[in-house]
Amino acid sequence: MTGASNPGGNPIFKSIDHIGIVVRNVEKTAANYADKFGIGPWTFYECGPGNIMDMKVKEKKCQYSFKIALVCLGETGIELIQPLDDRSIYADFLEKHGENLHHIGYVVEDYDKVLDFFENKKIKQLMSGNFFGHNKYTYLDTQTELKHIVSISKSDPGFFTFKENRFGIKKITHPLPSMVYPGQAIDELEIKPVFRRIGQVAFVVDDVDRMADTCVSGYGILPWRIWEFGPETVYDMTVGGKRQDYSMRLGISKIGSIDFEIIQPRDEKSIYYSYRRANGEGFHHLAYELENYSVTMDYLEKLSVKVSMSGMWFGKHTWVYMTTEKYLKHIAELNYTEPGFQYPAPVKYIG
Repeated sequence: MTGASNPGGNPIFKSIDHIGIVVRNVEKTAANYADKFGIGPWTFYECGPGNIMDMKVKEKKCQYSFKIALVCLGETGIELIQPLDDRSIYADFLEKHGENLHHIGYVVEDYDKVLDFFENKKIKQLMSGNFFGHNKYTYLDTQTELKHIVSISKSDPGFFTFKENRFGIKKITHPLPSMVYPGQAIDELEIKPVFRRIGQVAFVVDDVDRMADTCVSGYGILPWRIWEFGPETVYDMTVGGKRQDYSMRLGISKIGSIDFEIIQPRDEKSIYYSYRRANGEGFHHLAYELENYSVTMDYLEKLSVKVSMSGMWFGKHTWVYMTTEKYLKHIAELNYTEPGFQYPAPVKYIG
């Protein structure tokens, strides 16, 4: 497949609507998010031929079934998906990769025009449907170019409705869910999330510069800032709880308010390299913004969540990757930046 250019260079994706995560049990996973991380309330739906129209898998008519649980975290949604048969792309992903980050749902300006854009790029549709006949959705085979599955959708006005209480907690009220967890009325619910919002989506790639060029020319994702990280600029690096230097080339752009990060391991020592060896290029982690870094780290220690890799950029900007896979079904990155620290100048700009 060749990367066709994006005519006019306008961004194809306006913002990130949600992150999709494939799991084996939506009820158990949603309970972990709510009970241990304060992320809720979750609304649940059972989906299949009874409420989804025009179902296709790999552009051929095919009925499939799954459960989903939805939550709002800041301005971004999290969608947990449990396949109920072996016909969906969720089931295929679960068999090949286990429970993990599956797709990103993007906001686009014109659903039909974006579908035409991907058709012109010869990018196939992996799966599609129409939820209750009022919410069209399509998953696209973008792993080669973008290292993850893209999802876009188009809802009739007013189909999805939300209610927000005085604590700023939002819940989907329509379509009517089959279950809500926690089950309290939204006006009575007061839970404080451990994480404030999703601040970054991150991907392991073979070549940062080539990936950035593809994002610029093919999708209007720009500009890119590129840095090199290694023992000369990063202090106190650890891997697996032990002191260990590692190196990577890294690029950052933005989609809406969320950082879009690509990482190229430069050696065989980091968790990026381990991921690349096991999975190939792909969707590696989410980074979360916090109210208080120290309080969060103390709390995660009580949950026996450990640091899998860490470093301090010039001793002023700390990052830690946490072993949150047991509860959240993905790696969570947390950061702390000392007041006044300014990012050094990138080694390269693209776009």
